[in-house]
Amino acid sequence: MILDLVMPEMHGAEAFGWLRRINPAARVLVASGYTSEGEVQSLVARGAVAFIQKPFDRALLLRRVSEALAAPLAPASPKS
Repeated sequence: MILDLVMPEMHGAEAFGWLRRINPAARVLVASGYTSEGEVQSLVARGAVAFIQKPFDRALLLRRVSEALAAPLAPASPKS
């Protein structure tokens, strides 16, 4: 899944927590045009497979999605 951190109804970090509760094995690629590095590091520590900074081109998106699919699944964190 590609998850944007800035959304109108629910912040991306909150949505990530919901996703991890629904499916702890979900591979989540975090995307954002503007965000704090600490927030991204926190989500990666909680199991997000990678981060992609917007704007991005198709080649970079393809590379990040390929890396996300190839990455080992992170164990579910109790803080998710």
